[in-house]
Amino acid sequence: MNNISIRIKVLVPIVVLSVVIFLSCGFALWNEKKLLNTSYVISNEGSDNIEILANMESELQAIGKNMYGHCKAENATTKNEYAANIKSQISEMEELFAGYEAKNLTQKEKEYISAMRGKFDKYVEGVNEVLEGSMDEDDEAQRIAINVKQKPAEDYLIYKIERLTEMRKAEMDKALSGQQSAYQVAILSSIVFMVISIVMFVLAAYVCIKGIVKPMHYISNKLDTMIRDIQNDAGDLSVRIKIDGKDEISVIGKSVNAFIETLQNVMHRITDSSKEMNSIVDVVGKEITLSDDNARDISAAMEELSAAMSDVTTSVSGISAQLSNIGASVEELSAGSDELLNYADQMEQSAESLKNNAINNKNETSN
Repeated sequence: MNNISIRIKVLVPIVVLSVVIFLSCGFALWNEKKLLNTSYVISNEGSDNIEILANMESELQAIGKNMYGHCKAENATTKNEYAANIKSQISEMEELFAGYEAKNLTQKEKEYISAMRGKFDKYVEGVNEVLEGSMDEDDEAQRIAINVKQKPAEDYLIYKIERLTEMRKAEMDKALSGQQSAYQVAILSSIVFMVISIVMFVLAAYVCIKGIVKPMHYISNKLDTMIRDIQNDAGDLSVRIKIDGKDEISVIGKSVNAFIETLQNVMHRITDSSKEMNSIVDVVGKEITLSDDNARDISAAMEELSAAMSDVTTSVSGISAQLSNIGASVEELSAGSDELLNYADQMEQSAESLKNNAINNKNETSN
């Protein structure tokens, strides 16, 4: 399961549940339509047709009663009232026939109602003949019309009405049975789809818990434990998350392991660098100590040099004084030298003069 993508783990149960819900809705609509059709057959086609047939039978009985009342009436006014009632009831029968024919009838019902219309025409003829005989007070004509036309036609119509009623009740029973069957199918299909939905829900929950929630909970607990240990300075970066699979959660686990490994390497480098830094600090500390000792030696040497420089300064001061004296003596010597030079020049001039005088004296002597 861990090798299956999370998208498949999540989408497959959702798609299956969606299909189950779609099928259940479609099947429910189909059952509702079937129930509606059977209800239509029971209510509209069944009940209405039975009501029309019952009204036909009532109208026939009312026509018969008014016809006999017409025959028993003793004056024309009463007879006319009965005749008007019979005419109105015959019109009602025509409307009932038309209403029944407008219904959704079987072929057999159409044949029955067509035969009944023909027989009703005979029935109306018989009633009219009875009424004519009643108006003429012809008892024989009345008896013949009743026995030959009116009564046989009425019995036929009553029989056909009863047969049509039985047929319609049979259709209603059939529709009711179909409705009950559709209801049972709807109940059974609902139970089946409910069971399938529960199974798919349990399967989806199992897949989500097993393939998503549990691995994520495991990774979360591991990370929390590692972070808590690191905060308590007891972290073990050598611990790794166990990975089993190739799904997205496994990829996350591998990434976490890679991060921990990188963090471990960084911490190792930091530790090594810290050790090197400590070594460097020790060396620098020793160098500083040595430099401090050298500085002390240099300070002592500088103090000695300072003392020597003081002595040199004193000697230089004495030398400077002596040089000043020597300078004065040199100046005096320089002045004496100038005097000696002047004296030498004078002596040279005197010697040259004496020489010239001697030469001149010689020459003069020679001459």
